[in-house]
Amino acid sequence: MWLDDARIASRLAAPMTDPTPPASYESSLPTWQQQVNRFCENWIFAFIVAMAIRHFGVEAFRIPSASMEPALYGDPAFTRSDYVVVDKLFQRFRGVQRWDVTVFQFPHPEIEVKGEAVTAYDEEGQRRDRLLTNPLMYRNFVKRAVIMPGDTFYIAYGDIHLKGADGRFQVSRKPPDLQAALWQPIYRHGAQTEPEWYMPWQPTAPAQVENRPAEGLHLKLTGDSGAVTFTQPLNNLYIKPGLVNVAPRDGSAGSVKVTASLLTPVFTAHGKRGNVWDLDQWWENRITSADLDNKATGASLNTAMHERIADVRVSFRPAAVSGSPALRLREGAKQWIELRLSATGWTLVRGAADSAEHELAGGETSLIGHQVSLTNLDDQVVLTIDGTDAWRSDLPSTDPEQDHLEIAWRGTGELTLATLAIDRDLHYCNNGFLLPESVPFALQHAHPDGKPDIGARVTWERARADLQRLDANRIISARDLRHMTDTREQMLGRELRGNEHWKRIGFSEQTAITAPKDAYLLLGDNSAFSWDARNWGWVPAANLRGRVLIRVRSRFMGEIPLPFTDWAVVK
Repeated sequence: MWLDDARIASRLAAPMTDPTPPASYESSLPTWQQQVNRFCENWIFAFIVAMAIRHFGVEAFRIPSASMEPALYGDPAFTRSDYVVVDKLFQRFRGVQRWDVTVFQFPHPEIEVKGEAVTAYDEEGQRRDRLLTNPLMYRNFVKRAVIMPGDTFYIAYGDIHLKGADGRFQVSRKPPDLQAALWQPIYRHGAQTEPEWYMPWQPTAPAQVENRPAEGLHLKLTGDSGAVTFTQPLNNLYIKPGLVNVAPRDGSAGSVKVTASLLTPVFTAHGKRGNVWDLDQWWENRITSADLDNKATGASLNTAMHERIADVRVSFRPAAVSGSPALRLREGAKQWIELRLSATGWTLVRGAADSAEHELAGGETSLIGHQVSLTNLDDQVVLTIDGTDAWRSDLPSTDPEQDHLEIAWRGTGELTLATLAIDRDLHYCNNGFLLPESVPFALQHAHPDGKPDIGARVTWERARADLQRLDANRIISARDLRHMTDTREQMLGRELRGNEHWKRIGFSEQTAITAPKDAYLLLGDNSAFSWDARNWGWVPAANLRGRVLIRVRSRFMGEIPLPFTDWAVVK
């Protein structure tokens, strides 16, 4: 049809009307389905964001075992174990630093057998894992990074000794804020008054010691003929506060539950008074073996890690001083440090077997009412007054197994202490270093006469003599021995043959070990309950997952837990 110009013009001038847009697919769906779709979209997006944060940012872990106590409490119970928040993002840029508390994946391949993690190697050294039917486990652990890539080190006297640029070895000392956080209390005067007042101070006549609850501990000293000595054993012992199983070592009765801790060690069991520090008379362990990093009892582990400690801090506040009483820290016959007090001042003196005593420092201000600490730590003596160092100097290294540390009050006069406390440093055992975890405590019970060698120190010489008998008695499995061989080869970087299996390493300058360029050594703070790099060697850098930033635990109102109410920064 032909249209004239007027009709065309009128049509062009007419306003255009937009057609109704077609309905979207989403809007055409039923209301309930639209709501389901929006819900799924939101949660899928949230899940993707959460997974990205978890993988690249921060992640939370639960602590099921005891190797980092008391910094991190481990327990199988949901409300009694600590949780940690781990930084993954900044560690990628910062890297792992010495003394960081670090989460990592176990460095050796493992599979699950009957609910337990076991090595993925069979007794002939062949891998048993299968991708679909028997996959590898990837367990996460948390320990403290003590050896960095390329470090040359050895472990002795409870300390890590590092080789410096000058070729000399020195104790690896912790930063002051970390050291302050790592002191472990082992004695507090007045902490236990039941079943009777705990007084591990023994006077030698004519010296006297008396507890005066309203004033503190009162000492009367009478010169060199009498002293008041701390009698609590200075052993590498740890017991978590709470219920403990105890039993006489002579086997005369079974174990019973008592409430005890390192600060409240006295208990009554089977009608007898006991003390958890008396390892030669009592077995003690926590209520469940699940508290530990392995299936051994706490008593066996404490015995296996039976080493003496020497790094201690004695803190006190004098309330009254007359005459010249003194606090002495003596390391066998080799050397001693003595802080002498008077009503008008103080003097710090060092003595040694091969030289006359000499004065290190002194002051003309009375220490009455001041908080004082005398510390023997990492081959140094430190005197602190009201939180400030009054003296710090190096000391010759000593072996606490040979030169037992003794803490005693001596001198003349009288002294009243309003407070008195003793703390210990971390103690890294080299006892059983790089043995399978089952060997050290098994050796305690495998002697020909059937009697355990209670408290005996596990040495490589003992291990070599006993291993055949242990293997014959099926106490040590071929798989354990294979594990030991694999781990030692991993650490030393070469194959071992014959007696090389029994070459003791990492305990002296002559047997020092050098870490690979891409691997770390990580140890638990609590060596008495630690299964760590002493047993399984290096952790590759690729296995490190992040640095622990925050510890979260429950508070208790009586027996009622309040989960996630106690937060603290982890040092």
